[in-house]
Amino acid sequence: GFEHGFVISDSGTHAIVFTDKKKGTPRVEAVAAVTERSVVNFQVTAETLTRLGARFGNTYMGAQVTPPGRGAMTGSLTCPASTPCSVTADGDDGVIEVTGYVFTGGRAAVAAAEAAEPVENADYLAFGVWLIDDYFADRSGNQPAFAAFANGGTEFATPAPLTGMATYNGAAAGMYTEGTRESHFQADATPTADFGTQPETGDDDALGTVTGRIDGIVADGVSMSDVIHLTGGAITATGSFAGSARMGAATVKDDVATYPYNGSWSGQFYGPAAADGAEGVAALPPAAAGTFGVTGTLGASDNAVTRSYVGGFGARR
Repeated sequence: GFEHGFVISDSGTHAIVFTDKKKGTPRVEAVAAVTERSVVNFQVTAETLTRLGARFGNTYMGAQVTPPGRGAMTGSLTCPASTPCSVTADGDDGVIEVTGYVFTGGRAAVAAAEAAEPVENADYLAFGVWLIDDYFADRSGNQPAFAAFANGGTEFATPAPLTGMATYNGAAAGMYTEGTRESHFQADATPTADFGTQPETGDDDALGTVTGRIDGIVADGVSMSDVIHLTGGAITATGSFAGSARMGAATVKDDVATYPYNGSWSGQFYGPAAADGAEGVAALPPAAAGTFGVTGTLGASDNAVTRSYVGGFGARR
């Protein structure tokens, strides 16, 4: 669903952006209602023939006739048999004089429309990564910097009465580093929200938690076996959540699990508020977006290589 991908650069700032935003509603100009009408062999005059059209032999196609107090009609001018016909044009498709020609055509009905301002489509997600490179950093007063970002059109506030579970499916994108090598990656993102309780405490007044995973990772065309686990994201009243991220097999010592790759993640629910009377899954937030990152070391001693993933994700219920 995030088929819109962009690479944007401007004065040393670069961004890779994915979004599912669609075009909003354009401006509407006021339109008066027009009834359907047609005429056959209508005798035209220089005053009613408002556009001559294109000539084919003794016929004019695409002519426009506008009788006084009536809407314009489009059709053809023809010269009846045994009738002398002539027309004098002014060179700008206007008519100075016309004799003999008759008009056959009409107009379609047009529904009335009230004027309306354009409305931007606010139901969207956007995510990716950005970089200020070191070449341009000093010129703008900024230092070299890199980060992931995620956003959306409308934030979904999460009131306490929400209960139930929802799984969100979407995509992730960011940068993968392995030693001095860096690659762009794309992946699948699957956050799952459990609204209404906090599993760790059993607190019935809590708003819930979000967990998930980033998998199916492809870095520079190479499929990676890595799976990033997103854990413990407590939901707040504003619809945000944050927790820890980990990757790799756990090592357990004294009942304490440690992981070779660790980091954090956070996000926000997005989308329009649920319809009045919505129940069950339909009442839950329709979308989520956020950022994540993990880093760790592969190998040991002189052979150790630092590996990292940093990215953003967007997903819909």
